[in-house]
Amino acid sequence: MLFQLKACADKKGLSLREVARRIGRHHSTVYSWTWGLGEPSFGDMDVICQALACDIFDLLQPEPVKMTQTHMDCAQGKVARKQNRKDKRYRNKGDSDVWIS
Repeated sequence: MLFQLKACADKKGLSLREVARRIGRHHSTVYSWTWGLGEPSFGDMDVICQALACDIFDLLQPEPVKMTQTHMDCAQGKVARKQNRKDKRYRNKGDSDVWIS
């Protein structure tokens, strides 16, 4: 999840320092949240929503998933390893699989 505090504050015309003052937190704490160096507690999230008159869904946005070739190669490798493991443990006898120890 992406924390969208800066975007929400900008929509309301507030600086992050002003948001920090309104929620009773030090401005460096609020800046660290926007830089991804920490996360507000659930209680802080509630106070932030009240201070910005916004909904929690405005503050939290789903993070896009990026699949790279490396991710796809890893996923295929895992599938291949599982298939190899299954081939070693099971031997097909007729219509049923038999466990080989």
